[in-house]
Amino acid sequence: MTLVGKIFTMLILIMSIIFMAFAMMVFATHRNWKVTATKLSTDLAAANTALKDAKEALEREKTDLAREQAARKAALAALQVRVSSSEQRLAAKEKELADLTAAHSQATETAKVAQDHSPRSRKKPATSATRFAPSDRSSTRCSSASSILRTS
Repeated sequence: MTLVGKIFTMLILIMSIIFMAFAMMVFATHRNWKVTATKLSTDLAAANTALKDAKEALEREKTDLAREQAARKAALAALQVRVSSSEQRLAAKEKELADLTAAHSQATETAKVAQDHSPRSRKKPATSATRFAPSDRSSTRCSSASSILRTS
């Protein structure tokens, strides 16, 4: 073998070792694209299912919110009706109170006028001395004297 043949042989050996190392690195970093694609498709299906569930939950919450708002509006309307009817009753009771107060003051005024014009009111009022008869006074004195004697 000539020198050139020996050089080519060594060059082929070195190149084959380099290509073998390159093939080993490619094999080591190789991905199984079928497994990766299957995994990604299952992840996509799971994400789509979760998205569908979230959209359904959102729609349920929206309908619940609308129902609750309608119920709240109905309750508010009912309370407004109760307030207005209570205000009407209050106004009626206040008017009735004012009427009764006016009637009472008028009756009181009429009674005062009648009392002022009655024949009894022109007489002098009885004093305490004229109210009791002399016999009443003596019995009162006796009973007070006996009570004083009993306590001493």
